[in-house]
Amino acid sequence: MTMTLRRADAITSVSLDDHVAAALSLVQQTEVCSVPLAEATGLVLADDLTAPGFLPAFDNAAMDGYAVHHADLAGTGGVPVHLPLADEIAACSTLPPPLRRGTAAPIMTGAPLPQGATAVVPIEHTLDTTAGVELPVVVPAGQHVRRRGQEHLPGDVLLGRGRLLRPVDLAVLAAAGISTAPVHRRPRVAVLGTGTELVAPGERRVDGAVHDANTTLLATLVRTYGADVTTLPPTADDRPDVLRHLVERAAATHDLVVTAGGVSAGTHEVVRLALDRRGSHFHPVAISPGAPQGLGTVAGTPLLALPGNPSAALVSCAMFVRPVVLALAGRGAAESGWTSVTLAQSLDRRPDRTRILPVLLEERGGRTLALECGSAHRLESFAAGEAIVRLEPGDHPVRAGSRVPALRL
Repeated sequence: MTMTLRRADAITSVSLDDHVAAALSLVQQTEVCSVPLAEATGLVLADDLTAPGFLPAFDNAAMDGYAVHHADLAGTGGVPVHLPLADEIAACSTLPPPLRRGTAAPIMTGAPLPQGATAVVPIEHTLDTTAGVELPVVVPAGQHVRRRGQEHLPGDVLLGRGRLLRPVDLAVLAAAGISTAPVHRRPRVAVLGTGTELVAPGERRVDGAVHDANTTLLATLVRTYGADVTTLPPTADDRPDVLRHLVERAAATHDLVVTAGGVSAGTHEVVRLALDRRGSHFHPVAISPGAPQGLGTVAGTPLLALPGNPSAALVSCAMFVRPVVLALAGRGAAESGWTSVTLAQSLDRRPDRTRILPVLLEERGGRTLALECGSAHRLESFAAGEAIVRLEPGDHPVRAGSRVPALRL
């Protein structure tokens, strides 16, 4: 794996898009494996899947009713036709006997159409009589009949490579008789929080300590991206060699390692001190919040080092971790999840960096409007919002009514 981004100096910021591109350059898709359909939801199909046979495999009834020959109901001068009944045909694994002309066979939805039948009359259009059944006069050939191969023929592509599998996709495969799917394995991601001040939620907090929000935040976010996540206990040890050992151990068994905290320019930034120039680089990215960033590889495994402020960690996860996890899983740019919304109010921009803001979304007049819902430096603002919007660098506000990119959280 090669990283295309050169290390920035202490002054120059890397653009958001360049940082994303550098992170994606580290990615190798997870290997392909075959899984049962029941386990394939949310995974990416690694190859085209083609139909092994006809669907339907035989002509069958599309509705409950009576199987008839359409010619038996024609030419009667508008008078309903009475036909005697043949044996009932249920949905089963055997084909029924041929239908004799001048008879009607009760038939269930999905049951095989008997040889000699050309149409099905819905049961609600008929009237039972002591002599059989009374049927309407005009019944076109093929009415309410699903023909063999109507859905697909042998060799037809059912689902294409790169498709994110949904339950309905798996039902299509099951209906075709396919029981397994070749998919990219779900990425395995390790999440590690750092900071001597951290204590776990639920533990007693002493003066100067803070409860660790980042591990919960990042782990749950990354799971929504489709990864299996291992949360490592936050390390309060500020020795770089200890941190390096933890990261190396995680890298050996995961496809991506994500850390939070310790990436800025201070004297106690343990992640930077442990990993800078050891396959990873640390630099400011032109984004707010979340400027301090690091990325690289540890033992061949991609590493994304995020800032420790929870709001900045959230934004960094959405902007950088998310595309990497999607790429590991075989998902393309079309699966990015970004859409376009209309600003309900003018919003200030930063001249030197991309600004990410939490917003509420409101449907109004056929448009999706974005309304700012608080400071991007407060986690509670993101909790109050539904999405984030991206404002490109500029000297003037983005005016109300402008279209901007948005990503639902």
